[in-house]
Amino acid sequence: MSQMKGFTNLPPSESATTLLQFGEHYLDSDDGGVPWDKFPEALKSAELARIPSIPATQSLEFPLH
Repeated sequence: MSQMKGFTNLPPSESATTLLQFGEHYLDSDDGGVPWDKFPEALKSAELARIPSIPATQSLEFPLH
């Protein structure tokens, strides 16, 4: 199961380009892992969180309160 990465503290002037570059490496990966040497420079100093994926066959239902 692949995991998405969440980044915080990105410089606003570089965020879009940096995330698009990372997204290309993420999509090219077989397992969602991106080697550290492929990370754009701005992401190497950002805070990072791994977010587990939800299988595509699982449907989400939110309770209504």
